[in-house]
Amino acid sequence: MALAGLGSRGKDTYAPAAKLFPDRMKIVAIADKEAGISDRSYYDTFRDMEIWYRHCLKETGIPGMKQYQWTSLPIKRKIYRLGRLQYEPSRLKDENWEEGKEIPVLEVHIPEGEPLGIETARESFKEAKQFFKEVVPYKYEGFHCESWLLSPKLHNLLSKQSNILRFQDLFFVYNEIPARQAEERVFGKVTDRIEEYPEDTSLQRALKAYLQKGNKVGMGCGFIEPEGPD
Repeated sequence: MALAGLGSRGKDTYAPAAKLFPDRMKIVAIADKEAGISDRSYYDTFRDMEIWYRHCLKETGIPGMKQYQWTSLPIKRKIYRLGRLQYEPSRLKDENWEEGKEIPVLEVHIPEGEPLGIETARESFKEAKQFFKEVVPYKYEGFHCESWLLSPKLHNLLSKQSNILRFQDLFFVYNEIPARQAEERVFGKVTDRIEEYPEDTSLQRALKAYLQKGNKVGMGCGFIEPEGPD
């Protein structure tokens, strides 16, 4: 579904978002263009809506989206995909800082669908530094991420040379919180019947065996200084 009058930004590549939110998509496209945001960044950002559209269709058989709060972020212009990673301007509160203090950060999200190469990740951080300095100015004190990809438990499952652990090593991982995101992302579902999980990939087989021994994989919390990874 084309967005009339937007030139190259009217491509129907991202039909799910354009079909569900045509008027809002036009507003975002115009605002992004005026802000100097590239067509590539615009389209890449809205690709996430296509991902969750496909998830909904697969899980329910019904076209639409279930992750309303998350998928509203691109429409509200509160998240941007720059290369391999997504960045969400946010504020972080942590007991390690003085009581009540919040610091501005860029929350880092890792969309599915592509390999997580270490060089593409580094290029993304580099692009983010320039983007939030020159295009969408935002003064932040670091990059922050909460993800199963940062779980220290993955050192028990993966080779040190794996893309996941090399990505994890970019961060100072300071905590792990209980969550079953790893199961959701690796197996596509969460169940207490561990024996039902598929074993189609080496990661699935390794994680399943680890869980069957009574182990857990949570979500690691990591931080990178504002200068970006070394």
